[in-house]
Amino acid sequence: FPVTISKKMKGLKMAKILLESARVDKAGNGHCTVVEEFTKNDGSKGKTWFKVWSNTVVEVGDVVKITGTMSAKPAVDFATGQERKWTDKSGKEHTSIEVHVNDAVITKLSGNDPF
Repeated sequence: FPVTISKKMKGLKMAKILLESARVDKAGNGHCTVVEEFTKNDGSKGKTWFKVWSNTVVEVGDVVKITGTMSAKPAVDFATGQERKWTDKSGKEHTSIEVHVNDAVITKLSGNDPF
């Protein structure tokens, strides 16, 4: 997914993100989760999920274009309030990270679903 650094915004450089074609996976009041598919260096397919903060009304399955500022923070299991963890092949534990798109502008795309 393309990520660009914007010009100075209120004296700070903010990471801008553009998701050109993402599918809405979950929809909520003021936010949604989208998934974007990509091709890895080895040719296999991968998926990345983003939590998007916007008042634009979307529905699960909508294909959208999104722009906004990007942030990341540890993922939290809402049932327990604990950070979500995962273990790699060597047995080392890691904290899951959520990528957020803040102040998002969402445009619904017409055409076929790319997934």
